[in-house]
Amino acid sequence: VHHDPRVGDGRVIRQTKSAELPEHIPTLDQALDACAEMWVNLEIKNDENEPDFDPSEWVADRTMELLDQRGESERWLMSSFRIETMDRCRTVAPQVRTAWLTSITPDDAVETLVAGRFLKEGMRVDDITCHGCERRCLRPLVLIEVGADRAPTLMSTCHLKPDMGPFEHLAERLTRWTCSRDGVAKFIGRSLRAQVQDHDSRWRRVRFGTVQLADVRRLLSIEFEGTAIMRIGSSPIPLIELLEWNETGLVLNNEALAHCATEAEDLQSGNKRVQSSTLVRDDNKLFTKLKVGRVQRRLEALAGQHPNLNKEQLAKKLAKAGMGEGMSAERIERVTRVPARK
Repeated sequence: VHHDPRVGDGRVIRQTKSAELPEHIPTLDQALDACAEMWVNLEIKNDENEPDFDPSEWVADRTMELLDQRGESERWLMSSFRIETMDRCRTVAPQVRTAWLTSITPDDAVETLVAGRFLKEGMRVDDITCHGCERRCLRPLVLIEVGADRAPTLMSTCHLKPDMGPFEHLAERLTRWTCSRDGVAKFIGRSLRAQVQDHDSRWRRVRFGTVQLADVRRLLSIEFEGTAIMRIGSSPIPLIELLEWNETGLVLNNEALAHCATEAEDLQSGNKRVQSSTLVRDDNKLFTKLKVGRVQRRLEALAGQHPNLNKEQLAKKLAKAGMGEGMSAERIERVTRVPARK
């Protein structure tokens, strides 16, 4: 394990026997032992301009085999500037997470991820990392009107070295991208031919209802709390453990899904349907609350557009327009409130 391809005397590490290397250079096993119980990001440096370039991906193969032997796949993150190296890592050990590093983002990188519905455009950034000096401070962006012949310009300055800059930034390069929860949920729905039954406003919790998995039917939902958790029946499974790469891209591992579904407790079977199960009851309460919340927001917007209508009239208007989440006008009137009018 070493940052550079050569040791101090110029010898290429990959071309030197382990016993002849300086004692301060550890093996990967030794380095991971020293990181016991820690989360570890392992970067494979595989640059075609360096003397240790490995087009065969031998290093990637050996590294992933070692990690597979050690287990604890949730502790490792593999990264590299060479995407072919990351492809090999995913092929050898798909359970280990990977990250493609870039110094200059390829022109089509974002488009590729957006096309796969794993990224979506968020808000514009309002500050940016300053490169005026080594401190890399976070500096605000200032919108400058530069005249009718040019578009408005976004500028930043280094407050430590005012002679550096100001720096001009292209607006199209200042988009904050986010992982699309709804894209992930819809990917699962397409893969399992299941319809999304309900979700909260930010897609943190998504319910598909009962889904046929292998030879059994199970309640299926997905939650996003730091990571994506798929709940199959009574069993919560990290989504990363159910994904794999094949020649068409990212897919659900049907064998793993079938195993999880078979092992999971069926919340809708037994001597009678266990609809009073704590999980099912809590889910129903949550999604009823979410449904009412959506109707409440629609009623408030409608009240703003029609200030002369009373609550009963607003409820009837929502129900007639099909915006009441399946509720009758009477129920909409009962579970919502009209905001105070100025």
